[in-house]
This record gives sequence, C-alpha cells and structure tokens, in this order.
Amino acid sequence: MSKKENPKEAPKEPQKPVPPKFPTDRIEKGEKPTTPKTRKN
Repeated sequence: MSKKENPKEAPKEPQKPVPPKFPTDRIEKGEKPTTPKTRKN
C-alpha cells in the first residue's frame, strides 16, 4: 500500500458534490428560496 493509503486511518468518505445551501445558495443566485420539488421552471 502507498503511504497515502494508511490502513490505520479510517477511510474517508468520497467527497460528494456539496448540496446547495437552502435557502441561502438560491438567494445568491437570484432565485426564490423554494424547494426543488415545488420549484417551477
């Protein structure tokens, strides 16, 4: 195993794309703070 893969360290979760911060992220984009399910295009 390479030094990067240290078996003693707990395997870190694969980095997932950060979900949009509701409602802050949507307000920054100029959108109304609504949930994606109720959002109308």
